[in-house]
Amino acid sequence: MLTHGVPKLLKGPELWSKLGAAIEVVGINVGQSFFGAAAVGAETLGALLVILGWKTRPAAITIVLTMAVATMVHVEKNDGWSTVSHPIEVGIGFLAIAIAGAGRYRLGRK
Repeated sequence: MLTHGVPKLLKGPELWSKLGAAIEVVGINVGQSFFGAAAVGAETLGALLVILGWKTRPAAITIVLTMAVATMVHVEKNDGWSTVSHPIEVGIGFLAIAIAGAGRYRLGRK
């Protein structure tokens, strides 16, 4: 996810507002900049937290939610299956991480 998130983070708030407009697919028509920044945060900070094994479950859930919105956007645009399937696959992978947790090697392990 870092390879998706870092370029978006570096492009700044102008892009975040455009990305946040995707939330309209679920009927939310306000706060595009907030939701765009949240998606970028999930893809960068969330991915980093999963890598480190710290706050893994909540971080993974933010990515799952971001991928759910991305999937709905691609479906609404009638994109092909190869495009639609990517956020589904990523979302399922992070859902598995959210269910399983960080595992043995993680930060904050007692």
